[in-house]
Amino acid sequence: MARTMLDEHRTPRRFWAEAVNTACYIANRIFLRAFLGKTSYELRFGRYPSVKHLRAFGCRCFVLKKVGHLDKFESRCLDEIFLGYASNSRAFRVWILEAKQVVETSEVFFDETMPCTTPAFELSGDDEEGTPIFEDEEGVEPLHRLQLLSPLLRVQMMKEDPCQQLPPHSPNSKLKQRLDPLRTQGR
Repeated sequence: MARTMLDEHRTPRRFWAEAVNTACYIANRIFLRAFLGKTSYELRFGRYPSVKHLRAFGCRCFVLKKVGHLDKFESRCLDEIFLGYASNSRAFRVWILEAKQVVETSEVFFDETMPCTTPAFELSGDDEEGTPIFEDEEGVEPLHRLQLLSPLLRVQMMKEDPCQQLPPHSPNSKLKQRLDPLRTQGR
């Protein structure tokens, strides 16, 4: 379970201990004991566990900065990574990217839809600008680039008819020659 949690949001392996702690925390609240029909939490505390606070391990989260004075356009929150649950309080354990430390806090906003793949999450010490996905190289044809794009973007680009943008002497120009008569018949 811990390995799957690390892989889901591409969390670095250095957080394996946090993943194991979170997996145990979840297992105690979810898995049933077959012969008793109760979870471990029910056996210990005598009531059903609450699971509404459970979040996706490794997801991006934001914590409000608690600083005396912030400039008008300064960011009001810290970009963080969710690592689990505090053992002695109702707080969450989060990794602060800027400070590179684990902090326990209860004032967290979660974005479970996006994995943390920012350059800062790579845990490199350098502040790098994002590298472009595609560099203009000779020999890389537009349709070959198109195969690398996400399916939704691919559908949108096909609607815009990428065959019109092919160079006349490219390997894909034969495809364009075959499609041109079909497109003129359809109009």
